[in-house]
Amino acid sequence: MDHRHEDQQRRQQLLTIVDRGSAEQLFTFLQAYHRRPFRNITEVMGYDAAIDDQIDFIDCVATRYNVTPLIIAAGKGSYEKTKILLVHGANPNKQCSTGDTALNLAVHRQKYRIVDLLLTYRANPNIFNKSGKTALHRAAVSYIDDNANHVRALLNAGADPALEDRNQRIALDEAALANKPEITSVLLSHDPNLVQRAYRAAIIAARLGHDRCLETLLDYGMDPNICDRTHTSPLHVAVRSLKLSTARLLVSHGADKNLINNRGETPIGIAEYLQPDQQQSFVNVLIHTPRVEASGFHVYSNGSMPANAIPYVHPLLRSHPNWTLDSEEFRSPTDNNSSVQNLLDTTSGSYWCCRQNKDAWVIFDLKHQYNISGMRIIGCDNQSTPRSGHIDVSTAFNGPWLKVKDFTCPLSQGNKNDVFFQALKTRFIRVFLSDNYGGDDIRVQGIGFYGVDMRLVDLLREHGLERSLPTLLANSINDLESLDENRDEILNSSDKYLDVNDHFLFIRLMESLRSPKLTRLEWFNPPQSTVIAGDKLQTFSAAGDEGVTDRVKLEERLEQSSQIRTVLMRDLEPIQGRSLVDFPDYVIRDPGRYKVRVVSVESPNIQTPWQDIVVGKCICSYR
Repeated sequence: MDHRHEDQQRRQQLLTIVDRGSAEQLFTFLQAYHRRPFRNITEVMGYDAAIDDQIDFIDCVATRYNVTPLIIAAGKGSYEKTKILLVHGANPNKQCSTGDTALNLAVHRQKYRIVDLLLTYRANPNIFNKSGKTALHRAAVSYIDDNANHVRALLNAGADPALEDRNQRIALDEAALANKPEITSVLLSHDPNLVQRAYRAAIIAARLGHDRCLETLLDYGMDPNICDRTHTSPLHVAVRSLKLSTARLLVSHGADKNLINNRGETPIGIAEYLQPDQQQSFVNVLIHTPRVEASGFHVYSNGSMPANAIPYVHPLLRSHPNWTLDSEEFRSPTDNNSSVQNLLDTTSGSYWCCRQNKDAWVIFDLKHQYNISGMRIIGCDNQSTPRSGHIDVSTAFNGPWLKVKDFTCPLSQGNKNDVFFQALKTRFIRVFLSDNYGGDDIRVQGIGFYGVDMRLVDLLREHGLERSLPTLLANSINDLESLDENRDEILNSSDKYLDVNDHFLFIRLMESLRSPKLTRLEWFNPPQSTVIAGDKLQTFSAAGDEGVTDRVKLEERLEQSSQIRTVLMRDLEPIQGRSLVDFPDYVIRDPGRYKVRVVSVESPNIQTPWQDIVVGKCICSYR
């Protein structure tokens, strides 16, 4: 009896600590129940397996909803508690009363790091809950479209995109219902055969007017006249649902306005019986919308073509010097005579030299989204050239990072290697170099990326010119700069780049294209005027023109000195109608009267006024 009571007490104590306590309390509590002691919580976090000495109550369940400690920790978003429980043998595939696992709940609540952690510990992404939903169904609905790349983590771990829920919906249908075109694209790029099962997704998108989802399905090769056994097509549904733009999209891709369903209805017939204020608009769209060729953008870039054909569609992007920075935030330890920015200028013959011979890394912030399908890496001509590594992406500079592709760099003349993968949209890329060929350090001459600027894609779509994208890409036009540089050739050689009817659309597009340029810098939140030596100043910031991402530097000098030194370098970030740069954690060590200003690196004549800062002596008291 006492034993049962003690066991119940342990279970309740564990559930309470996971629910309300700290990770440190959880670590201390579990230490008493196994024979492999960890010295501290840091050792647990660095342990990449589960201990053999199982704790028999680690998967105990609460009386409400039958949730386990692991489900509670994952649902609350506690990475540390989740890791501690997994190391101590918690089963990631236990289900609560709704049939959900810790993985399902972490996905539903968009806890991406915890999802990756659970998958590392072999959480099964194909377990159904009582509604028949798997983790992939949950992700299609819960993940925001900007984080679509995180769906790949589930797919790479074996999530089956063909599994149906109780309503016979697959994850593709859920993505269409939730209007998630990027997630739709990720699912189709992983399994192009899903397009053969896209009828329900197409009907949902047509009924709700989710045009970008429908366009994605069409770009991946879906038949615009796809039907079920009733012969009802998406165009039937779009007209009946009064979705004019959807009907136009379908007709432009070849949907048949005269297709007869089992009730004897055609799309044009349905349009003729609409209310007078709708009838003429739909009849005009069905009769007069011209047929266009699908852009082929997704089809070319998703891996369905041979790898050596991808660069033809996605040329190498022009690198920009502000994509990375010589600071410890952006790269691993670097030789004093080397700069990570050498990677972005392959014409100089200079290298980035990482002092360590393994586990080198560099982060690129592309400033806005690109569709990336490959990387070019140029090593050096000795044993310090990279041998293997992987490419990661993230939705934020600080991660979490999702691995996209492992790669190797075979030795060759010039040690130039191209790596290709399924195209994905991202702003942040990390290149991780695992090792070299035996040198004392790792040296890389250049890193570039194959892709297309999503601002170009969006601009073409906005002006009805998306069908021109493959031709532009084939002529190495893959960003706004190359489009602007080639404007005269495009306008004077319309038959090469454009359909004859698109000439004036392109003129209108070019008139709207105004590359933002930095013309001014001003204080947005000036630095404080007084501070004690050695103390951090409060974060201060400067502002520039809207949309610019130029690199600027913070300069400092003593009031009576003409010697100016550069203290920090940062990039302007477009935010709400302006571009801002913040300077956190700035410290002046020595007392005195100082002046600081922010200066454009590219155009030094563009600068803020000097700002005075009086730095006082540190007054220390002793007892």
